Amino acid sequence: MYTIINLVKVGVELVPDETKEEAKYAKLLASLKEGTKVQAMFEIIKDDHSLTQLAKTHALIRELAHCTGNTFDDVKLEVKRKAGLTIKSTDSAGKPIEIVKSFADCSKEQLSMAIQSCIDIGNEFGCILY
Repeated sequence: MYTIINLVKVGVELVPDETKEEAKYAKLLASLKEGTKVQAMFEIIKDDHSLTQLAKTHALIRELAHCTGNTFDDVKLEVKRKAGLTIKSTDSAGKPIEIVKSFADCSKEQLSMAIQSCIDIGNEFGCILY
């Protein structure tokens, strides 16, 4: 099982960032048996992307989905894979899982890589994007 929870530093603690994050954190804690070991990976979120980049990324994914005949969600996942926004891991039972980063949590550089990935995938399918 994996969960991505956005935390914010308050004093010397990291606490859930907002109400929905608190709910996800509470659900995670409630699902754990006493003595369960948990591994965490922390990444500092830079809120430096632009809504324009986010909109362009989604528009390119929609165009790719139309060109390739695939669903929006399938194309979005493939773009994230190509842009390096996924991590392969294993769950507590050892089964392989893929952790996928949300575009909303991406930096300018990461969204630029996603846009370039869309263009590259489009070129592979003869779908010219710009």
